[in-house]
Amino acid sequence: MSLIITKKLHANSDAIRTQYDQREQMRQMGFHWNQSLARNAGLQVNALPDLSARAWLDLDNQIVQLIGQESDVMFNDIYALSRSVSIGKLVAAYKRIGAMDVGSTTLSGQGTKLMGQIATDYDGVVIPIHEKTFGAQWRELEGKRTIGADDIAEHQAAATREVIRLMTVNMVDGNPLINYQGASAYGIKTNPNTKAVVLTQDMTSTSATYAQLQAQFVAFLQALRGPTNRITAPITVYVSAEIEANLNRTVDATTISRSFFRALSEDTPGLAAIKTSSLLTGNQMVGVVLNRAYIEPVTGMAINTVPIPRQVPFADYQWMTWSASGLLIKSDQAGRSGVAYGASA
Repeated sequence: MSLIITKKLHANSDAIRTQYDQREQMRQMGFHWNQSLARNAGLQVNALPDLSARAWLDLDNQIVQLIGQESDVMFNDIYALSRSVSIGKLVAAYKRIGAMDVGSTTLSGQGTKLMGQIATDYDGVVIPIHEKTFGAQWRELEGKRTIGADDIAEHQAAATREVIRLMTVNMVDGNPLINYQGASAYGIKTNPNTKAVVLTQDMTSTSATYAQLQAQFVAFLQALRGPTNRITAPITVYVSAEIEANLNRTVDATTISRSFFRALSEDTPGLAAIKTSSLLTGNQMVGVVLNRAYIEPVTGMAINTVPIPRQVPFADYQWMTWSASGLLIKSDQAGRSGVAYGASA
């Protein structure tokens, strides 16, 4: 997962090393600017030291911990596939491949040998920045004469949670207000490459039989596995908490001693797993092939915290927790995709 900076990622990724260097430069700039401001103004007050190296380490570790604790299961699964790119890349694009001209089957292998041609075009998604600032009034910190790292850590935790929320909203719903050179900030529900499925059966209905729920579940999977789309890789299906609660029923002779949830999980071909996501509500489901060939979060900057340089002696001390990421859902020119979203009409 390239949403965080770790020693292992730093050692194995040029993009992560670049992001790390950019983060450190921002931190150094904030520190030197504040020291210069106080020194040039001849102030004894309002010249607080920068956060210690240990404090920065604690803040960085807290980000890693919160990613695992605060983010949804679907967020964690999908962002585990994330690829790091330069912060200067505003749009993540890929080449879409069309069908090649028809080949031939012969006994000798001496059929007409023409150079195969394929049609191609490009598709992409915007990589927006998700950020939240926090800080403290300068006189409050002046009274302490040292920056209270514990207080800052509490504020940073709240800021990190907000950045995770913003990234989650962008992953699911996108942001229709962000566009750049024809590319948009799409989410799973809004991306034109996502297979949209109208659920005709209410999967939350306690009066629905297992056969009815199974038929709808299979129909949903067929949007990806059917003859039009032809996905053969296992599909992970995410359902709302309401659907999960309904699938935990066992009051149907069809399933004998098993819950509907267990029966679907065990008897449905091509199903990798059924998981419950807090990002879905009511009669909503998402199906994903968890492979970069089909879905790929693109990270221009891992989640990190940097100081905001102070411009005047009476400016408050502020920091910003931020990241840059977008979700790339891929398809070929025929529209075949590995992501589906189902909901009632």
